[in-house]
Amino acid sequence: MTDPDARLYKKGKGQEAYPRYLVHDVIDVQSRVILSRRASLATGTAERETSLEQLASIRFRHPSITIRTLSADKAYGTTEDLKELFVQGITPLVSLRRKEMEEIPTWKRRAKDPAQEAQRQANVREVQIRNQARLIQQQGGDRSIQALRTRCEHVFAEGKECHGLDRARSRGLYAMEEQALLTAVVQNLKRLCRFRKNRGETGSLACAKMEFGAGSPARPPVLWRQMAGRMVSKIRHEGSLCPIHSPAF
Repeated sequence: MTDPDARLYKKGKGQEAYPRYLVHDVIDVQSRVILSRRASLATGTAERETSLEQLASIRFRHPSITIRTLSADKAYGTTEDLKELFVQGITPLVSLRRKEMEEIPTWKRRAKDPAQEAQRQANVREVQIRNQARLIQQQGGDRSIQALRTRCEHVFAEGKECHGLDRARSRGLYAMEEQALLTAVVQNLKRLCRFRKNRGETGSLACAKMEFGAGSPARPPVLWRQMAGRMVSKIRHEGSLCPIHSPAF
């Protein structure tokens, strides 16, 4: 109640509103690796705005990772988001609220006002963008990727139940984002351990086992570089992402 950055937010209908933040993830659905995690104020447009910023950040900081498809729920099916994804060359796998194809608007008379003509062309372009997203959904070529979107919820459940992400530990947006990032680091390290070449040991035992040389101390950086290289190679070939958001209070 004393946090000035917290906002009243409720996840669904019939729930009480509490002071919360939103935590957003962009996850590779094949490996369940968290590629980006951010915290934001609990506003009505935060999830869509933050997801576009996360995608732009991934493309800028990690050009070797090619994003081909992005699976999301209906909340991300706005015209602005779909347009931005098409501009970036990403195929949106979003289920729109209205599944029927829209008719392209036409006018009997040509507009004399240039501003009015520009608005008409913008309306036509918006309808074409939504119809293109519906056509991708109807073709169903990427239904297997959409079916894996539930893995995003599993990652959030792990963060809340096992790593304390269900409650903010400090006041302020900066502290909340720091907590969210540290939690993501821990979750990714657990996945890196599972992608070792020798998978006889997993979990904390695999993380504790380091490489030793003849009379030399442990060399954990070599181990992490090897595991990270294999993970990046897998993500590069399985270029499907999924944004998801969850409240933390």
